[in-house]
Amino acid sequence: EWAGEEHESQGDKAFRKFRKRVARAPTQVLRYCWDGAPLWQGAAGQPRACGPCPRCQGPRVYEMQAMPALLHYLDVEGAAPQGDMGMDCAVAAVYSCAASCGAGGVPEAEGYEEEACLVQRDCV
Repeated sequence: EWAGEEHESQGDKAFRKFRKRVARAPTQVLRYCWDGAPLWQGAAGQPRACGPCPRCQGPRVYEMQAMPALLHYLDVEGAAPQGDMGMDCAVAAVYSCAASCGAGGVPEAEGYEEEACLVQRDCV
């Protein structure tokens, strides 16, 4: 009776994990966890690397992510030009300098460095 059924793919498992976690707080728009890991929507389309900090050349670490619900609350599709579907984004993960370098690449100095944002397109 189960002949011909395919095993669940890695992508399906990742998406199921994403949906289960998001179901705990479906209106969440941001997830924060310094030096943690993003919760990707699925296995397909996960960005791989963001590169070093441009000031100190040190590594960047995951800091936070914008969730799909944020696009709804910002009314991205409503603000898009006629015929444009707006942003087709599942997750936008933000990475910061691990040393929190500021001006001149000095840790904890005044000023900010541009963060890196890796985007996973909607894969469902």
